[in-house]
Amino acid sequence: MIDGTELLAKLRIELQDPDGTRWPDAADCLNRAAAEITVHRSDLFSSTVTHALIAGARQTLPDSAFRLVEVICNEDGAPVTLCESRREMDMAAPGWMKSAPRAQVRQYMYDLREPAVFYVYPPAQGGIKLDMIVTRRPALLAADGTGAIDIDPIFEGALLKGGVWQAMSRDAEYAENAAVVNAAYAAFAATLTGDIRTSLLQSPKARGTADKAEIRANA
Repeated sequence: MIDGTELLAKLRIELQDPDGTRWPDAADCLNRAAAEITVHRSDLFSSTVTHALIAGARQTLPDSAFRLVEVICNEDGAPVTLCESRREMDMAAPGWMKSAPRAQVRQYMYDLREPAVFYVYPPAQGGIKLDMIVTRRPALLAADGTGAIDIDPIFEGALLKGGVWQAMSRDAEYAENAAVVNAAYAAFAATLTGDIRTSLLQSPKARGTADKAEIRANA
């Protein structure tokens, strides 16, 4: 969690505009930077939630989420597996959407073309709950910076670089200089791509693969 007023003050220092004279909308630049991060690094805004379903097969994500990452299990721990497409389910179980609602879900379907919607099989009884991983919508800062952006403080630098890029894109003097704006965006993007490479190398799966390779080499 990063405090918005402190982040806004730091951005204004970066922009050499401590009083907010040139960029009075600097807080919105930070909001736009956070939104850009969710597009390129949705994992940074991902969290596990318990979500109550409505009756039927068609479900919607919580209002605070804009993308489904994975459905983990029913509330009682029974697993829920991914079915690759509704077409696959249509072929395996014709008429499945109209089948009797159940208290436990076995499979789910998700299509990025309709990111706020997912389907469950069998259709759910109203009120049952699933544990799922979703990508949250970043909370918006007020114009004076009041509020907070729910992201690990280690990514403060990325937010600041994104804020600088957004500010320069809006300023007539900089907007006419594509090279300057592009350089600001490149600095922002490099922060995100550099971190994901490090994260992948240090992930439990990557470490496990490396350990297995070392074991084979020493066998």
